[in-house]
Formats: sequence, C-alpha cells, structure tokens
Amino acid sequence: MEANMTENVLSIDGKGYAEVDLNNQQKYLIAQLKDLSGKTNKLRADLDQVQRAADSFQKELLESFKQVAEETIEDAG
Repeated sequence: MEANMTENVLSIDGKGYAEVDLNNQQKYLIAQLKDLSGKTNKLRADLDQVQRAADSFQKELLESFKQVAEETIEDAG
C-alpha cells in the first residue's frame, strides 16, 4: 500500500481521498503512520551513527594491537 498526502488529498494505491472525507479513525491511523515513519528515519540515522562509532573504535583497537606488536619486535631486536 502506497500512501502520499498532498494538498489535503491522500493517495492510496493510486486512488485519491480528500482529507475532509476521512473519518477520525482514518485520520488517527494516518497520523500514526507519519509518526512511525519519522521514528523509523531517526532510528536509521541513530543506527548509522552507532555503526560508524563502533567501526572507529574497532579500527583504533586494531591499530593499538599493531603498535604493541611493533614495539615487541623492536624490543626483541
């Protein structure tokens, strides 16, 4: 089901519905869907930030192991 709201007309699966013709339940469900869409977008952005932060920490950890290994080789030589 594809829904688009423009100029107070809701388009669902290619059929237009005037906002004034919607009942309160339909208006409520549309509001819920809009809210959930916004939350979905926010969660995607939050997840992207968390993944990038985790990648950065992992990279830093791997670099620290390389540094320790290089120091160990230098000390042995």
